[in-house]
Amino acid sequence: MSLNKKQIKRQDFVDNSIFELLQALHPTDKEFDWDIEMIADVRDGIQYYRIEKNV
Repeated sequence: MSLNKKQIKRQDFVDNSIFELLQALHPTDKEFDWDIEMIADVRDGIQYYRIEKNV
């Protein structure tokens, strides 16, 4: 599946927002590296609840 520019921009926004959330929730001041697998897991979880659970 190929995403158009608008979809890519939205996914970048979501991924960056998730990364910022994960950093904010991290219990120390130490920043951690960008981990797209972890970000994708969170994104998939959000998608599951938004689509499958209609939340």
